[in-house]
Amino acid sequence: MLHSLGYLFDDKYSMNNQLQNIMIELAEEDEQRFYQLALKAFDKLRECHWLDLTTIFNRNQFDRIQIRVNEKKLHRVGVVHLTPTRLYVMPKEITEGHRAMRHESFQGVKNFCLVYLKPDRPDKYLTDNTDYVGKIFQSGIEFGGERFHVFGSSNSQIKDHSFWFVQAATLDDINQKRLQLGQLNQIDNLGTYVARLGLWFSTSSPTDASKYD
Repeated sequence: MLHSLGYLFDDKYSMNNQLQNIMIELAEEDEQRFYQLALKAFDKLRECHWLDLTTIFNRNQFDRIQIRVNEKKLHRVGVVHLTPTRLYVMPKEITEGHRAMRHESFQGVKNFCLVYLKPDRPDKYLTDNTDYVGKIFQSGIEFGGERFHVFGSSNSQIKDHSFWFVQAATLDDINQKRLQLGQLNQIDNLGTYVARLGLWFSTSSPTDASKYD
């Protein structure tokens, strides 16, 4: 997420050994609290490019953070904004999840990320220079040390230009993962295929029922 800001973060990190050491130390101690500091740094750097990151990544700020109990069983999913020229890792979004995310074959939210197609500037259309976007949809995204490929999208997400990507090494792996959701390969009509697959990505709440009950 911070690296996607480019020089705003990279220059400060690469030239400050103190910052590097404290960030590594805090991340290894508690990933959730470290992520909250990273969110704060992400927002502050966009507001103030000359921000001293050691004022955020330090023991005092770290110890102040309180992590709330997730009683509603919500998930934080990785988010990427993809423009015709760049890829930005954004703060995670909170979601109830969907049936595909809860499918035992996909091992939970950590193997999913949500990708939004965005214009580079407010006056540019999404159809401008789509070569980069097309390459990403073919080759996948390197995210959190893993490769993710486009998996599917609900009907409402298609209208919003957003897509679920799932962890997979190749597009062939993605096809095999889709078969875990049903015999979709027997559907010849593209519209029907997209609609049937999209049902798995509609937001829904877990029932807490076991398939063995």
